[in-house]
Amino acid sequence: MGHFPSAEKYEYILLVVDYVSKWVEVIPTRTNDHKIVMKFVQENIFSRFGCPRVIISDGGTHFTNKHFKKLLKKNRVHHRVATPYHPQTNEGPYVVEETYDHGTVMIKDPKSDHNFKVNGQ
Repeated sequence: MGHFPSAEKYEYILLVVDYVSKWVEVIPTRTNDHKIVMKFVQENIFSRFGCPRVIISDGGTHFTNKHFKKLLKKNRVHHRVATPYHPQTNEGPYVVEETYDHGTVMIKDPKSDHNFKVNGQ
């Protein structure tokens, strides 16, 4: 997700949701590139929870580049890309509900009552 201005220069949010448990991992980032995504996936997903069978993402270049593909292939993770015309493929259409001072963002799952805040401080 992105572009959210903040005092700390964090302009993007990387949001990962487990399909089954709906567990959310989220970090604010200063850039929106494949290095950030790869580091986050390796340190916060693969090393803590093990490698998933499938990762579903949007078609952003930070998910569809050769480096990320190589990481997924090495770990035997299949990659599915949600199309812009069928975002339900992404299985977690979280949306930014409201933005507060200091970069805090309220994120909502429109299919349920799940809301959460990401503190940008």
